[in-house]
Amino acid sequence: MAVSSPQPTREVPDAGVIDDARTRQRRRRGRIAGLSLVALAIAAAIVAGGGSGDGGQRGGRTTVGSSPYTSVGSGISVRYPHGWHLLRPPITSLAYPHDRMLLTSYPVAAGGDCGPTRAENALPSNGALIYLSEYTTLPGSVFGSPTGMEFPPQSAGFKLERRDLGNYECSTVPSYLIRFRASGRLFQVTLAFGAHAAASLRARATRILDDLRIQPTVS
Repeated sequence: MAVSSPQPTREVPDAGVIDDARTRQRRRRGRIAGLSLVALAIAAAIVAGGGSGDGGQRGGRTTVGSSPYTSVGSGISVRYPHGWHLLRPPITSLAYPHDRMLLTSYPVAAGGDCGPTRAENALPSNGALIYLSEYTTLPGSVFGSPTGMEFPPQSAGFKLERRDLGNYECSTVPSYLIRFRASGRLFQVTLAFGAHAAASLRARATRILDDLRIQPTVS
């Protein structure tokens, strides 16, 4: 007489175990979805920032950005960051060299006998000041060519050397004095920074000078 083998019994998981497994699975899916949203947000931020994570830097230098060029007159155009303040001539009481531009990272007013004294006196500890003037020898001018001064060609990138920091001419604050030649014209720049000005602010100021557009003749 044949004896039937006992059929193996299949163990049914407890309902509580099943619910717990489903809960863990839902949580895992939620975490994955959350990470995907974070990744999308980061990607969108990078694209909005110009496709780079360098905080608006190009080639290791802070850029002025996509701000449009603004004419200051006399064939000179500049572009500068939002929030900076631009003054066109007259800026000082100087007859020579000629005022061309005063650009600061803080609100200023014109005034000064032989330099932008009011703006320099208002320089905050985290501020920056750029004052541009020009030596000209226009026909009929009573001023001759500047003597004893060097005006090297405008370079690809202005640099600030600590040894060049001092109190120049009429400046009331420590500053850098840079002379350069561009489009056959002779310019002088005074750059002043507050005692606690960030390195990024200094880089931005020199970048503004790098981006100057200067026409060959004075309008």
